[in-house]
Amino acid sequence: MTLEINGSKGSIAFDLEKLNSLQVYFREEGNPKLHGFREVLVTESDHPFYSVWWPHGHILGWEHAHIHEINHFLSAIAKDESVEPYGATFEDGYKAAVICDAILASAETRSEQRIVYEQ
Repeated sequence: MTLEINGSKGSIAFDLEKLNSLQVYFREEGNPKLHGFREVLVTESDHPFYSVWWPHGHILGWEHAHIHEINHFLSAIAKDESVEPYGATFEDGYKAAVICDAILASAETRSEQRIVYEQ
């Protein structure tokens, strides 16, 4: 299964069978004749969670995503820090719910829905 998100400035695709890479496309970057997706390895040493992974060159499995979530969350609590930017906040969850509601309303009414975040 692949999850692809397309925006006005580019796209990103994540394939559940290729956990160690992302397909990334930047619309405004470089020569338009050479535009296209490129593979970005997420297991390189500059990744923010690299310090808790296997040595360079080893692939990650499905379970590592859950281990990272728990590690990051507990570290944020222990250090009294925010989970941002790598973890979701309650505000992020609220905004995701508003978007999901708009998607459902759009499907039911077959019309564009405006996203409104209430304070």
